[in-house]
Amino acid sequence: MMRYTRILCGIFLEYNIGSVTLRHDNQHTNQTALVYLDEKGTVSEYTYTQLEDAVTTLVYNFEERGITEGDRVAICFPPSPELLISYLAVFRLGAVCVPVSVLSETDTLEYCLDHAAVSTLLIDSAISDQFQQVLEIVDIERVISVPLRASDDQTTGSETGPLGGYRDIVSDGKTTRVVETAPDDPALILYTSGSTGVPKGVVQGHQYLIGSLPGYQCWYELFDPAELASARVWTPAEWAWAGALFDVVFPTLAAGGTIVARTRRRLRPIFGTVARGKPRDHPLFPSSDSAQTDS
Repeated sequence: MMRYTRILCGIFLEYNIGSVTLRHDNQHTNQTALVYLDEKGTVSEYTYTQLEDAVTTLVYNFEERGITEGDRVAICFPPSPELLISYLAVFRLGAVCVPVSVLSETDTLEYCLDHAAVSTLLIDSAISDQFQQVLEIVDIERVISVPLRASDDQTTGSETGPLGGYRDIVSDGKTTRVVETAPDDPALILYTSGSTGVPKGVVQGHQYLIGSLPGYQCWYELFDPAELASARVWTPAEWAWAGALFDVVFPTLAAGGTIVARTRRRLRPIFGTVARGKPRDHPLFPSSDSAQTDS
């Protein structure tokens, strides 16, 4: 096992989650990286090449809008292609992601935005209205509202690609530049839900992914490169939580496997995700299980 752990977790002077998750050798470029089931149950598949292309577009456009190294960027979307490429683009800029769950209460959102000194908020336009009062109070330089449209009635996922709703608000410019970050440079500020008091935040560096990979291999018994590339993993947990991001999303991409995602969280669609997305592994967390059972 240690031999294959070194393949993924070598000692690096530079390490950036936004780069190591997508930039594989040629045998992975046309492999499916993301299987996405939208609100209507439409299934779209995106390759590593498509995700890389979308991320280079976002990096260019985020730079044009003034997002720069060290900025704190809050991201509030349900699991979706738009959410995934937002994370990866922010990482590549050397900025710090502040994940915010779409399930957050308004006071939780207000606290996190203020406490983290967020300068930019990327948010699903379908939920931005419910937080409008907060956005009028908190001092934020820019709010970028994005409709989830990776697939819908007018535009299929194959036409928009993983850019989805970003396609309406960005130019076609691209850049492959990645800000050089050390493993311990800040990558995320993760907050608790605030259900037992004021949300508690912790800063995690890019090396958080390095530390997650050995456990990922052991949990899913992926002990050689072929097994790693065959991983097909899904979780009902919000992609604003460390468990989802570092037990599923980023390790699966770093391994060259496939993530299964669905925006909806109600119980019946959850079962449909397993049936239609065909994940081989799906870690379940008590908090997310409870949310599904209660819905």
